Amino acid sequence: MSNVTATSRRVVRTLAHRNIDWSRNVWKLTPRTAAKVNSFRAWVTTGEVMADKYNKPPAPVDFSGAKSSIRDQELIAGLEDFYKTASPAPETYEPEPGVEEERKKVLAMFEESEAFDQELKESVKAELDFMKDNRTTKDTTIFDFKMNYPGIHEQIEDEIENREWFKDVGMTAK
Repeated sequence: MSNVTATSRRVVRTLAHRNIDWSRNVWKLTPRTAAKVNSFRAWVTTGEVMADKYNKPPAPVDFSGAKSSIRDQELIAGLEDFYKTASPAPETYEPEPGVEEERKKVLAMFEESEAFDQELKESVKAELDFMKDNRTTKDTTIFDFKMNYPGIHEQIEDEIENREWFKDVGMTAK
């Protein structure tokens, strides 16, 4: 038995009827987690192959081939009779009560998180564009710097007022 968590199994069961788009940004992770993602992809592929394999009914058992290679003909005849008369009930999966509600909550949480991440991504992109457009160079004036970065300007003014001349070099007055 593999060491797959119950959460992983639940996720795959939920996504089993969907096609996974592996080109989405969520799968483009850091190298540290890439091995886990690749392992998960392999596991999903194995599950898909097994689902295709066991989706169709099994081929009938070849008792005539067994009769020619096994000496105990009574054993083979008994197994053949049992095979023809047995009709086991199919196993069906029924989720426990409350599981569907929990899945919906988790899905709603992920959708909410994705919306937040999208907003954050847009605001960070706007901030990066602003920083690229207003890079500090040797031609940047103090006025430009104050206008572009008012928070840093206020911090510098406070340090000057408090006479914190050597704050950043570790030499504080005692």
